[in-house]
Amino acid sequence: KKPSDMGPPRKFYSLKEEGRQELELFWKKWDFVSSKINVLKSK
Repeated sequence: KKPSDMGPPRKFYSLKEEGRQELELFWKKWDFVSSKINVLKSK
């Protein structure tokens, strides 16, 4: 926990290596889906 000027101490979280890998996979999938949506929007 870290102190806060605006209330009680705040909790901070971080990703483990497995979480980073999942996040990277998510963004790759998102880039694919997003690119396909953009193609449809441009038609």
